[in-house]
Amino acid sequence: MDNVRANCQLDLPWFEPSDVRRRVVAACPGPSLKDNQGKMRKMIKGAELWAVNGAYGWLLDRGLIPDVMVLCDAKPNMLEFIKKTHDKTVFYIASQCHPDVFKALEGKKVYLWHAYLDGIEDYLKDEQERPCSVIHGGGTVGLKAMYLAYLRGSRQIDYYGLDGSIANGDLHVNGAEYIPDREQCYSRTYDVVCAGREFKIAEGYASQAPNFVSQIELIPDCKVRAHGDGLIPHISKILQAQLRQPTGVSHG
Repeated sequence: MDNVRANCQLDLPWFEPSDVRRRVVAACPGPSLKDNQGKMRKMIKGAELWAVNGAYGWLLDRGLIPDVMVLCDAKPNMLEFIKKTHDKTVFYIASQCHPDVFKALEGKKVYLWHAYLDGIEDYLKDEQERPCSVIHGGGTVGLKAMYLAYLRGSRQIDYYGLDGSIANGDLHVNGAEYIPDREQCYSRTYDVVCAGREFKIAEGYASQAPNFVSQIELIPDCKVRAHGDGLIPHISKILQAQLRQPTGVSHG
């Protein structure tokens, strides 16, 4: 909570929900982002492009300028993800992020948002002057971005690079060195089977796929899809196929 207390004193606007309908394409730094870059480029026409963590710099290096960049983790190594920035981007930075992140983004369009953690709701309960939304959701920033986009008015969210699994030994589009807690994340891996396909998942990301399913169930008025070839996109395809199946009773 020390970071939260310090960052709430900053003269920054706070994240505020919006009723303006928008379509969001959200880029996460999973390994499938690289192979699906062409499809994503077509999808972003007419949409807002959001990026989380290392996907931001990866997109900038390829001439794609995200409208929104989201950071959540409290560790100072999040600075790696904002070494390169663009003035067009709006930065949604969690109040639990390290103060050095905010210093590095001085002069940029930064909005403070609050990720759920023990004690934060009690700390913010008396706040009356600024908009106060505490974002729950899965333990990764990619999943919290889903609820941020929803609160900003999006009713269609298309993910790229939200894999939930390892591909060719990597969890990240730029390789293992871009995983902040790579030793912990890679310390154990598991083979899982989902609807006839086998995937390798890392212990640190084991909850990401089930959290994806539980989250989209809580926002049924929002169309959420994950594209690619990882575990979460595989689950997403199954869920979309189920939605297309006819329902009801046929009377002959």
